[in-house]
Amino acid sequence: MIPLTKNFEHDLDTMAKAVTDKTSCILLCSPNNPTGPAIRKKDFLEFINKIPKSVLVVLDEA
Repeated sequence: MIPLTKNFEHDLDTMAKAVTDKTSCILLCSPNNPTGPAIRKKDFLEFINKIPKSVLVVLDEA
């Protein structure tokens, strides 16, 4: 589990660095809970480009 930043945002850089050959899926909730911040499109695109194509990334925007 990767802790949130001091601004209560997903730490996408740390999440990307934590991916291993055993990682099969990453689930991101945006906004993070009903009152949390949403992931910005630019940040998501940068993140997704760091993740191997073999890893499923699910973005829940409920």
